[in-house]
Amino acid sequence: FPRFLRSPGVREILLRLSSSRIPTHPLDASDVKAIEEALEVMFEFTRLYQADEARGDAHMPLILQAFPGAWQWLVFLLPTSNNIRYTDNPNCDVPSDPKAYFNDDGTVEVSLHANFSALIGFVLCTLIKEEGRAACLAQSNFFGTVLDLNFPPIHTLPFGVALSSHRLSEELNDMRLDQRYSGLINSSLVAHEEENPGYLSRAMVERLAWLIDKPHLVQKYIPVYLDLIYSLLSTDRAIANFRRARGVTVVVNVLGKAVTSPGVLEDQYRDALNKFFMTRLPSLLLSTNTNEPLIAALDAGLLYIFGILATGLPDGGGAAEDYRELGNTLIRTILSPALLWPDVLRTIRRVIKRDHVFCDADVLKSRWHELGLLYLRYHMSCAVWATFRAQNKKLRYCHNAQCPSQGPHALRVCSCGEVFYCSKACQKAHWAAEHRAKCSRGMKDALQLSASSTTTSVNLGPDTIELESDTVPMTYVERAYIKSCTFETEVVDGLRFVPDIPNPAEGKAFLLDWNCGQVGGIIRDIDDWLPQPASEDGPPMVRVYARISKGHAQTIVLLDVVHRRPSDYCLPNAARGKNVRRIVE
Repeated sequence: FPRFLRSPGVREILLRLSSSRIPTHPLDASDVKAIEEALEVMFEFTRLYQADEARGDAHMPLILQAFPGAWQWLVFLLPTSNNIRYTDNPNCDVPSDPKAYFNDDGTVEVSLHANFSALIGFVLCTLIKEEGRAACLAQSNFFGTVLDLNFPPIHTLPFGVALSSHRLSEELNDMRLDQRYSGLINSSLVAHEEENPGYLSRAMVERLAWLIDKPHLVQKYIPVYLDLIYSLLSTDRAIANFRRARGVTVVVNVLGKAVTSPGVLEDQYRDALNKFFMTRLPSLLLSTNTNEPLIAALDAGLLYIFGILATGLPDGGGAAEDYRELGNTLIRTILSPALLWPDVLRTIRRVIKRDHVFCDADVLKSRWHELGLLYLRYHMSCAVWATFRAQNKKLRYCHNAQCPSQGPHALRVCSCGEVFYCSKACQKAHWAAEHRAKCSRGMKDALQLSASSTTTSVNLGPDTIELESDTVPMTYVERAYIKSCTFETEVVDGLRFVPDIPNPAEGKAFLLDWNCGQVGGIIRDIDDWLPQPASEDGPPMVRVYARISKGHAQTIVLLDVVHRRPSDYCLPNAARGKNVRRIVE
């Protein structure tokens, strides 16, 4: 075999992979030949391993003497090294033809498929040998380089080339699970994800989508990518980066393909995919204090997937019930509380129309009770929103009676959400003339809360919760809509969508909790947990609060103060048939 290594053909392979032949910038037309020859012998280098394997792997150290130079060539040929770029010409992108092309602007283009196939094959054949693995690990930033190499857009690769990439991913995951290498490869995964936020995790999820409708031969790689994704998304920062890389959309797309692929995806892999991503979705949707991730999930077809699970899987699989239990977590903790926000309502309405989602609450409750309740609450919230918009539209004029402009549009709204103005001057004039006595924004001052306070703590049983925290961003109109929901919504199927407000009593406050498992649950008999607001005439009164959330952020907002008044001031549906009136009106 040593004599074989000294043969002209083998010596030519080793010569072409010498690091001394690597071009330097600026590149010129003569460098194209060196690049082409290096790619050609990358293909041939794997044959040396095969020849040695036929002789019992006795001469691997001799072959690996050329590995450092070959590795430097591999690093040079990575697109991330900015030495070459992949051609956009499909006629030049041939896996078996490692051609290079020199452009007038001084850049060199190569075939994505040929470059990827040559380099992946070279690394994979080296890595599966014990001596080769040691040679790989001796190179600086080996794992970071391989991660750069192994994850181009998978849908652009021919099946055979993609299969080599999956095999390399499997080898990397096996090394991650090996105690000898786990620390190094896990730190490399985290470092690569930090340098390229969300890139790796998204690429791996997209590979799962690619694998779903492929032959069973390659579906065995699904657990490999699930393991790697689990390792990548192990921190809050990684989850946030994945979300910013449109991770929510690709996760829901994978879920949709997995649920609707009967007879194509093996049951064990479909079950693993569905359970993995349905348990990861909550952390993705709760990774920020906005509704953007939830809206992305709805736009990607989350309600359509729920509809399939409600009617049963296409192949009659019995796993739908298990998936519904996982879906209940999403409904209770994320979807139901989000019905307080108009942008979520608008998205649900648009998605139902676009995807023809079945949303008959009465029919769905018998199939999937929690989903039926969600749509019942949705329809009631839409009714409140329609009423609120109609009332709000009537208010969109300048409330300053002395307004000189008489313009048709009001551009400003008071923080109480009940009066509008065309200018700051009109707002100041109307405040001094009459609105000061009616505006509810003074309620925070009555509770001795600074307008800039973000950490005022409230003791509520065993919990301490921030009151009026700025962690839940909302507009004045959104706050007014939440108030409308709280006082005007009726009973839902034995649960209180919004509970009745009890009889006002001296020194009491009541909290309407929109975030517990049963939306609208109530915490009763909270005595002296906040200072009593001052009152000139001192009627029996009660402060009404709502616990709300947006994404991961939760807070308690003061909605109103009510007290007993004569029947002509009655506020309908506000308190079990008793006569009450909002004190600010």
